[in-house]
Amino acid sequence: MPDPDPTPPPAALNEALNEGLNEGPPGALGMVRRAWRAVPLKGVAALTVAGLCCTALHPRGDGRVYPNGEFYPLSSYPMYSHFDGLDYYVYLADADGAAVACKDFGITAPKLKKRFKGELKQRGLSEAELRERKLAPGEIGPVADKVLRRVAGARQEGARLGAGDELTMVLVYVWGEAGRIEKREYRVAGVVLGG
Repeated sequence: MPDPDPTPPPAALNEALNEGLNEGPPGALGMVRRAWRAVPLKGVAALTVAGLCCTALHPRGDGRVYPNGEFYPLSSYPMYSHFDGLDYYVYLADADGAAVACKDFGITAPKLKKRFKGELKQRGLSEAELRERKLAPGEIGPVADKVLRRVAGARQEGARLGAGDELTMVLVYVWGEAGRIEKREYRVAGVVLGG
């Protein structure tokens, strides 16, 4: 004789779970239960309420309101939420100032900037000073030169620049002014590629 299925059919289970809920306790708990039954997409509603509870908003000094901390997936993405008044980037160029692909030298643009920042630190210089334009070209040049020589030594096969061509590093300051984005470029180092 087959074993009877111990789980009740779905209709009986729903009936058992809902038994007494229609009557429900009087007062606030009964109102909450009745309201919850009327909410479509209960899982989405629960996540939304939990997310709002977790991201306690608070004002900061600039008068705007920000989430207090990171609560994945309800993140404030702080890297994109605030832009400094002045920033910089570096790129590789040929002797004429035309941009050269970093991949020709086995590096990516973000890694080029990280190496540049790392070399600044090793020499006891701060990135804040660079951002505030407090570093003289004489201080930036040796940093850029060391990074550029290391990058030039990793030239990939098929690179646009060959032996005897000049590879330069350009430092670009970017800032907002009068509703426009302004920039100023400086050639900070150069090296002739070897064979």
